[in-house]
Amino acid sequence: MLKLGLFFVVIFSLSYISAHERKLSTYVNPGCSLPPGSTRTCDDLLLVHIRSEGASDTLHHIWDFSRHPSLMLALTEKNSSLRVDWPAYVGAGAHSVSFTSRPLYVISVVVAGIIEFNDTDDSGAMRDATNQESRLIGIDGVQWRLVQPITNDSNTVLMAVEAQLANHTDANGTAPVQITMGAFGGEKRDSDLPHMLHSSNMSQMDITLDHLPPTYPRSRFGVSLLAATSDPGNATLRYADTRNIDDEYAPGVFKMVELLSSGVKSQKFELLDDDDDSSNSSSEIQYGGYVQWRPVVYTAPSRDDSQATRSVHYGIAACCSDLSQLRHMLPYKLFGNDSDVAYQMTNVTFGQPEDGFYNKTRFASWTFVVGIGSPAEETLSSFVMHMVLLGLGLPLVLVVLGMLCITVRRLIQNKDDFFLSQ
Repeated sequence: MLKLGLFFVVIFSLSYISAHERKLSTYVNPGCSLPPGSTRTCDDLLLVHIRSEGASDTLHHIWDFSRHPSLMLALTEKNSSLRVDWPAYVGAGAHSVSFTSRPLYVISVVVAGIIEFNDTDDSGAMRDATNQESRLIGIDGVQWRLVQPITNDSNTVLMAVEAQLANHTDANGTAPVQITMGAFGGEKRDSDLPHMLHSSNMSQMDITLDHLPPTYPRSRFGVSLLAATSDPGNATLRYADTRNIDDEYAPGVFKMVELLSSGVKSQKFELLDDDDDSSNSSSEIQYGGYVQWRPVVYTAPSRDDSQATRSVHYGIAACCSDLSQLRHMLPYKLFGNDSDVAYQMTNVTFGQPEDGFYNKTRFASWTFVVGIGSPAEETLSSFVMHMVLLGLGLPLVLVVLGMLCITVRRLIQNKDDFFLSQ
């Protein structure tokens, strides 16, 4: 009975644990100034910097849509600031993006291109696709534009952009590629499927391909991702698939896919913002980062679980022998040719057997998050925990009441027998 009571106390306590919160401040093209005659103007550029200030450090979110869609998280000392050498930035110069103090850890993810392949055998994967039946759609020269003004306050920042691809405009005029970004000051659940768990140490990117004209009769699409971390150059990312205890937040999906850096298992992010530990040397802490997603792709804007398919992820490859080919990407503008950086690539495609291919709805939307520290741990919601308590507690109450009734009845019966014997 005591153990059962302790179980209820633990379950109840877990429902009231809150994450560390941070204060968000947003800047668009901060300090942008370009000389006359530049190949681009500040109006052509879109670099969003979000300062996420904690008690003892600052997490910098950088969303760059000046060329390849990119997001970067940089953990720094509390008073460290972002610096952008705008002429060098436009000229794809190494170290054109920097901070006033060396970051403690950096992770960046770039959408390097859009994959299209012909799934002739309806396997849902592109492993068997030939070079003639697959291609990478470049998005380097795409002009991204804001769909609406950036929504921001001290706790949440949201941004939506879209772009037309060259020779890929649908007849209805829809912008085929739409991306929504989010940064958050504390822990909460996304209101849209797949209801990712947000925390103050991550950014979210949602990629939508809407009426992208297919090239093949059985086209499937996906994305090619470049990941860069401030781990040693020989460090490698690794995939880890974890099982969820239920599918409450994403019906039918019990798995979470995580792409982890080498330092993830060595520390919990909450320690980075703990005043009691702020006096310790930061060199004693090994930092890490991650990319996380549910393997589900929604095939309609309504994001109903009945209109969904699966995502497929592939191996991790080192990149690149010639780093100058990355010069237009955000990580190179920070790291340049530094050796203490791990550049790696992976692919994610959308679709599963017998789902009708991309042609069926001509819509695919996939969400992932990028964070520093360890991924947020999925727990049962308060509703589910209360249902568990009700399911376990109600039978217990009935048993206790039953035993009480039996005891009282026996006492009354014994009392009657006593009087009858007198």
